[in-house]
Amino acid sequence: FYGSTKLIEKIKKHFNSPSNFHSRKALNTKPFPVPNNEGIYAFYFKKYPSIIHDQDTIRYKNFNLMYLGISPVRPGTKQRLDKRIKKHIKNDASRSTLRTSLGCLLSNELGIQLHLYKNRISFELGEDKLDSWLDENLIFSWFLLKSPWEYETLLLKNINAPLNIQGNEHHSFFPILSTIRKEAKEAARNR
Repeated sequence: FYGSTKLIEKIKKHFNSPSNFHSRKALNTKPFPVPNNEGIYAFYFKKYPSIIHDQDTIRYKNFNLMYLGISPVRPGTKQRLDKRIKKHIKNDASRSTLRTSLGCLLSNELGIQLHLYKNRISFELGEDKLDSWLDENLIFSWFLLKSPWEYETLLLKNINAPLNIQGNEHHSFFPILSTIRKEAKEAARNR
């Protein structure tokens, strides 16, 4: 336990002042700056949905850490940091719980809505609007760590990440976000 506590403090210190951070524009950088390694990543937002009143997040410059992820998510999975981060900031909502959450929270502001097609969710043409919003508001960082799935629950108990769903049931924003996502998915099914 003591070793885990020291590691969590080291991770928090890193995310308070990351030495490696990039904007979404890094997608166009060759080679992509994120390594093909195991680890933890953090997404920070300059602007975020006004429904999130939680100011007790890690701040870096003018950005608030709002989401933590790990890659791989379990032993035996081949996906690493580079591919996982790209899924969040490049693909559609069907491949990213973060994109689903952000799109649902920003639906009125961006004029987008969730759609369901053959059991696959997306914001369809609204994905481009979400990409533009991410271009203006997102930076991300990562921390290399072997077997990150062993630390995910402990991390979420020690680092405030209001946009996380899995393992974040203790967070005060969890029931609000869960309800908004559920209602958006139900509306998509009924369209």
